[in-house]
Amino acid sequence: MPISGTGVQNYDVAVKQTTDGELSKSRYSATMNDGRWYNPRVNAETGKPLGDEVLIIKVDDLMHYRLGRDKNGKATSLMMRKMSEERKSYTATILNTNSEVALVRIFDRQ
Repeated sequence: MPISGTGVQNYDVAVKQTTDGELSKSRYSATMNDGRWYNPRVNAETGKPLGDEVLIIKVDDLMHYRLGRDKNGKATSLMMRKMSEERKSYTATILNTNSEVALVRIFDRQ
């Protein structure tokens, strides 16, 4: 689970894009609330960065936000991750720049 009480988020995921079928991998270790932008996504074949960046804001041990921007600095998304009180699942809700829900993902600990 990516939410950690240490203030550091360790994140590793592979996603196949539905628009172009390209497989991308996101992997980063980011200090929450440090004001830094991280470039997490890379092309799975080449390892080259895809150009977007994220900034992580920790609200508390159960909730944090991930802001996204493109390589030109334009906002692309806002993700809220909320861990359940039991710490057995979390919900990630992604909003687009029109404040519309673009995606909701629910992760359960196995």
